[in-house]
Amino acid sequence: MTTQKPPTPARSALRALKKELTDHTDFAKFHILKPTHHLVDAWIAKLATGSELDLVSDVDSVILRLKSFKAKARRALPIANGGFQGEEAAVWKQALAQADITVSQLDGTDVWGFSSSAAEGYDTEDDALNAALQAHPEIVAKVLPAPEPIDPEDALRKLLFNAHGRLRGVSLSKASGKRGAVITANAVRNAAGAKFKPSSFVLATKDFHAQYARVVKLISDHHGVEVSSPLHAEMLGTAAAYLSHYGLSLQTTSIPTTRVLLGQKPI
Repeated sequence: MTTQKPPTPARSALRALKKELTDHTDFAKFHILKPTHHLVDAWIAKLATGSELDLVSDVDSVILRLKSFKAKARRALPIANGGFQGEEAAVWKQALAQADITVSQLDGTDVWGFSSSAAEGYDTEDDALNAALQAHPEIVAKVLPAPEPIDPEDALRKLLFNAHGRLRGVSLSKASGKRGAVITANAVRNAAGAKFKPSSFVLATKDFHAQYARVVKLISDHHGVEVSSPLHAEMLGTAAAYLSHYGLSLQTTSIPTTRVLLGQKPI
């Protein structure tokens, strides 16, 4: 028979801390639960072995890593999301200075602001710098290159074709005991964000290219592609890629035509 040791006050306090973190909605919102839970669980395990390590230093290590991560994230993120959109802070400071806008600490305080921010204050220089950039999009426009114009046909191609050259939204349901293979045109969004109801067509005993053409027509209509356009012909040309992707092959068959006469057997 084994008995468990009663929890030490430290372990009990750490478990209470973990519960507090779980119940704290702000922590859940900002995705801090996982690293903090990991720390607490690691500490509880170390305490169980009688460890005398400085566990609080683990928090300092996490903070240092987060600070480094924050600096890299700040540079990568768009200005609208608190970042510097790929540029160094010094580049933005110089651009603002050329417009007589400076970022500095408010007199006698630890609060930061910029020269056109009136009484608003920010916790850090980077926060104030980002706020200044959001307040002066005309300065940002002078530094960042204008985005390349989007070719409407290129944008449409991205909606129609995937990276492998297949038509988006076209899938296969393999044959089962109850039915043959089925080709389906799925609900792919068009440029307006609209979908259409998926439609399926049986492939067994049917001409594959005729069924594939029906699918292409549905998708063409959905995206506003004219049947007479070269793009529609290119869409039809994806049939081979579809067959290859699903490991299908075509066979030439001859199915005799039958007529059913009243009271007679098919002939």
